[in-house]
Amino acid sequence: HMKTLGYYNGKYGELEEMSVPMLDRACYCGDGVYDATYSRNHKIYNLDAHIDRFYNSAALLDIHVPDEVCEYIANKLKTNIRQLEGVVKKLKAYKLLAGTPPSVLIAQNAIREVLNDQQPVPVTVERIIAEVGRTCGVSPQDIRSNKRSATISSARQVSIYIVREITQMSMAAIGEEFGGRDHSTIVYAIQQVEKNMKVDFRYREMVEDIVKNIQNT
Repeated sequence: HMKTLGYYNGKYGELEEMSVPMLDRACYCGDGVYDATYSRNHKIYNLDAHIDRFYNSAALLDIHVPDEVCEYIANKLKTNIRQLEGVVKKLKAYKLLAGTPPSVLIAQNAIREVLNDQQPVPVTVERIIAEVGRTCGVSPQDIRSNKRSATISSARQVSIYIVREITQMSMAAIGEEFGGRDHSTIVYAIQQVEKNMKVDFRYREMVEDIVKNIQNT
């Protein structure tokens, strides 16, 4: 479950943990400004437009928005919600443990630590099968097995297709990973997925989402 992040009165935090005092301007003046961004597969969409709209709205109400740290982090991590969440948590830790308020220098250190902590994990056949199985509700053992139910066969074909797309393994090597299946079986599975993706939008979206989830974790 993806947590929602907030920025209030110079502080970053998880939205469910934040509160607005009764003497806050939004309470006693009855006005205020907020904005939210949409993310999917850990990618933030149109963040620049949201930030511009937020500041423009604040200016119309003559509300000052402290933006130095906020803009710095947004510009550095505008495409990855997981990294953004990681930096927010580190800023909170700095504040709690050392009493250090957010600053550009502190943000730089937090971003550097998060990026170092999130080096890409090598994509293996096991990771691909596990992700496909999780999405399709099929166990990795069944995907590798000779079971032929429609659900399992479909998950197996998707797994084979994604293994080929991401790893560029040979057909023979892929066949070995899936119980010693021959070259023609692997080619058929890939062709079936490609065919289904052309005619079924939801099917294509599912396959693309699985690929993105694997590449972004």
